[in-house]
Formats: sequence, C-alpha cells, structure tokens
Amino acid sequence: MSGRGWGMARAAVTLAFFVAVAWLLRDELRTLDPHEIFAVLSDFSPVRIAMALLLTSLCYALVASYDRLASRQASVRLPCALGYAIAFVSYALNFNVGAMVGAVGFRYRLYSQAGVDAGRIGAILACSIVTNWSGCLTVLGAMLIADPSAIELGWDLPAATSRLLGLAALAPVAAYLIATRLRRAPIRVRGVSLAMPDTRFALAQIALASAYWLIVPLIIYVLRPPGATFGYSQVAVAYGLAAVAGIAIRLPAGLGVVEAVFLEIFRSQLGGAAILAMLIAWRAVFLVAPLAVAAIVLIVLELRGRPPLKSAVARR
Repeated sequence: MSGRGWGMARAAVTLAFFVAVAWLLRDELRTLDPHEIFAVLSDFSPVRIAMALLLTSLCYALVASYDRLASRQASVRLPCALGYAIAFVSYALNFNVGAMVGAVGFRYRLYSQAGVDAGRIGAILACSIVTNWSGCLTVLGAMLIADPSAIELGWDLPAATSRLLGLAALAPVAAYLIATRLRRAPIRVRGVSLAMPDTRFALAQIALASAYWLIVPLIIYVLRPPGATFGYSQVAVAYGLAAVAGIAIRLPAGLGVVEAVFLEIFRSQLGGAAILAMLIAWRAVFLVAPLAVAAIVLIVLELRGRPPLKSAVARR
C-alpha cells in the first residue's frame, strides 16, 4: 500500500474510533445532571486531593526520567535540573495539548537551546516513546492476566479472553527484549541512526515506565467517589485500555476516550455523574495543575535562553 493509501486508512480508523466514542458518550451526556457532578466533586476531601497531588508529582518525576535515561543512551549530558525541567515541560504540554506540540515541538526547541543537535533529540524522543509504551503494555498485560474482572464488567467477556488480550499486550515487550539480546546493529529511522540498547537498558526502561503506569491509575483510584466498589486493578486495566485506544484517536490526554472506556466498564457499579466527576478531578490534579507549573518553568527556560555550554554531547 502506498503512503497515501496508509494515510487514508489511518484517517478512516481514527474517524471510526471517534464516532464510536461519540456514540458511547451520547446517551450518557443527555441524561447527566451537572448538579450531580458538582455534588460529587464537593465531597472530595482535602486529604485525598493532597494524596493525588503527591502521587502526581511522583508520576512526573518518573516520566521526566524517561528522557534522562534516553539522554544517556544518546550520549547527551545536561545538568540534572535542566534535563528534568525540559522533560517536565515537554510531557506536561504533551499530555494537555498533544504530542506534536509537547513531545515534538517544545522538546526540539528546548533541547536545541541547550545545545543538543537534532539527531540526538530525535534519538531521545524515540527512546522515550519506546520506554513509555513498553511500560504501558507490561502493566496492562500483567493486569489483564491477573484480574480479568474489568473485561467481564465492561463487555461480559470470559476470563480466558482477558488473559489472551494480556498475552497479546505482553508480546511486543517480549519481542523488544529479544531484539535487544540478539541485535547489535543500529536502527535507522527516517535517516537517523539509533543505537540498539542492550537488554539491561531495556529492563530499566520497562521498570521505570511500569512504575509510572502503575501510579497514574492509583491517582484515579484515590479520587474514587464514596460508594465506589471497583478495585485498583480494574482501574489500571481501564486506564491502560483507554491509553491504547487513544493511539487511534489523537486527542490530548485521551479526552473523551478515557471517559468512554470508564463509563463502559464501571457504569453498572457507579453512576455516570460519579464516574465523570472522578475523571474531572483526576484531570484537574494530573493535567491542569502540572500544566500551570510547567508554564512557569517554560518562562524561566525561555528567559534563560541558550546556555554557555561547551557541548551537551558526552565525549566517549
């Protein structure tokens, strides 16, 4: 299939997913009473909000560490504070306004200001993407195998189906580990040569990203409304499935996709207003609050400009 054909096919899949999400949310949004949502939000205790904010800080420290790990692989050495600041701003913008702005646009701008060349920025970006999705698929696969109840709740599918889906999620991670063991030649992506990491590095990627993908659903679980009976593992599966579905629909922070998946799975246990209130609180804590901090950090980085560094590239 030609490049144009692939582009049209991808657009068709994206449109199909978007229509499906809109259809899933349509009936729920028609019957929702905003007063019910506000009532649930007003019941959140300051202690839970503080716990969620603390976990959010840990999440951003972990996700910023993706870039620090990738920088080592790309032979880039930046001051620790600067490296974490660039990564934090990039991910906060990525989660809120989309990958092209945060993951690509601002990452290139800020790393370039720090003296890193485009090839190495691309290597950092590629390595961070692999890190993120290896953790997502590891956690999702393990959770689907260990606790199939989320699939049973949402779609009335047998436990065996959930476990098969879990194995399917783990397959790319296993293939990646095998590749790091067998392949030594670099990989070329759009003309850029990327060094193949060794297995030890790949395991570090998986461990780091798995910690992140375990904590994000924990934030949602901490913000669950009173009377919620679902378990943490069910939330982890729902969030992982929403993340995978969000690949098809390129909306920032999976807007609408997360809501559709959670409503589909937990509607029988919790009312729609309570589910949406929980997710609104999560978006405020996990997305909006870090974005406000990232805006301040970005201003500082922009005022700082290009530092007088001899080189950001490590000499071997």
